[in-house]
Amino acid sequence: MTRDFCEDIIEYGRHNIIGNEQQFLAFVLSMLTCFAPSPKEYVSTFLVGESSGGKTHLQRTGLHLLPNECIFNITSSSDKAPIYSEDLRNDDKIKFIQFAEYQKLPPAVIEFLKSLSGDDDDFIYEVTNASKGNTMRIKHKKRPYSVTYAQVEIDHELESRVFVIPIMDNYTINRCVAAIKFGADEVEYLGVKYKLVPDEELEARIMDNIHSLMQSEMEVTIPFATALVDIVNHSKSVSKRHSSLISSLIKSSCRANWINRESVDGKLVANAQDVTNVLIMFDLLRATMMSIDIIDLTIFKKLSKEPNQNAESLIRFLQNMGLAELTKTELSRRLDKLYNENYIKCKGGESGNLYSGNDKKQILKVRVDWDEIYKHDSSPVKNVITGKEYSNIIEFGKDAEVEYEIRECTDDVSEHKQVNIKEATIRELVIDCISNSDNGGLNTSEIAYGILNNPDNQDKLDGIDYYGISFDIIPAMVDDGIIYYDDQNRVYKLFAK
Repeated sequence: MTRDFCEDIIEYGRHNIIGNEQQFLAFVLSMLTCFAPSPKEYVSTFLVGESSGGKTHLQRTGLHLLPNECIFNITSSSDKAPIYSEDLRNDDKIKFIQFAEYQKLPPAVIEFLKSLSGDDDDFIYEVTNASKGNTMRIKHKKRPYSVTYAQVEIDHELESRVFVIPIMDNYTINRCVAAIKFGADEVEYLGVKYKLVPDEELEARIMDNIHSLMQSEMEVTIPFATALVDIVNHSKSVSKRHSSLISSLIKSSCRANWINRESVDGKLVANAQDVTNVLIMFDLLRATMMSIDIIDLTIFKKLSKEPNQNAESLIRFLQNMGLAELTKTELSRRLDKLYNENYIKCKGGESGNLYSGNDKKQILKVRVDWDEIYKHDSSPVKNVITGKEYSNIIEFGKDAEVEYEIRECTDDVSEHKQVNIKEATIRELVIDCISNSDNGGLNTSEIAYGILNNPDNQDKLDGIDYYGISFDIIPAMVDDGIIYYDDQNRVYKLFAK
């Protein structure tokens, strides 16, 4: 097999970072969308995790591969510094924006980030000078960016526009780093050997390839588009953005491998290896599409398969998985969030609270038509992280079904959720109830009793009671992206249209 560019990225990462290999590949492919011919293909990232957990190191390791003139660093303490920056507005050599680490995002920065990752190629800011009373119009170009963020909670609308990449930090990783600091030549983590010394030849090869991407804007076409249609949840309005995210990453992989990709009518053609390069980080993509961080998703999956777990057993499980070293307080915060969003249930036990997955919640189920991809490209593929080779994409699909729960497309659509007329009516009542609230949000009891106690609704309820609204209708509407739980204010709100 021809060596893939993403193999070089993984190898380069192993010379600089311990663990977080999916995360590093995801960041680099997202970063390289800055060379896409259309801003609609840009992918911006949030690197999230605990303080001093390696977020900034991973970001800098990836950005080191870009020419310095392509990067604009925002380190000013002023919330509006990026808005007023003349260099950012006028320097066409700037391709990517690196934001300094935030503990909490100021409102002005949130709005600027939303505009940067919005649907328009250009956007205009109107800034009013309070003392002079005049308004200044400032035009900006859309650019991809990366933010390192110490908190997990992100503005819901902004979160739907970016790729959230959680950086794993745990005892074993920290111990490996310490060994390197004390002079160890090599360490092993999860069966992979890491040698944190520069490989100048590898680094030069990667940087030369990236430099070539700057010379011309390479369009990419995906010939098996219909094979990937069901890889997102179409019942959610944000599915369009999720489709764009995955297609942009596939195109980024193809563009980075431009030397080894076919070209038809002046466009590069993505192949099966590009799909493989993206799907091996599907755990990260699924977490983004479900608006749930990968640690919380892992807890939910564990409790769904093995109910009645206490806090201590969950902490040990996450440690053994190499995901995180959580204190009881940190775990409690995550369990409270999962409980409030109806992912888990809780009951008292002799040794404390026992937690189980809510069987009414479902892990995002997706499908890929492996046969359709195979028709266009029957060549061997490789998992660049594990090194495992497959004779074709169909063989990879068999592993993907087990490892990432990506199923093969069939004509059976019986699992697709249908909302009956009665439930649709109750959903409309929930929407009306929240819309008419004074503060734009209501808790479960306020919604349920607001509907049940309204005389105008009595002929519409038809047997629906408090529990039906609270434990069936509301969680289903959260799943379908119609409403969300505002953890800070502990109320349900409508997603902005």
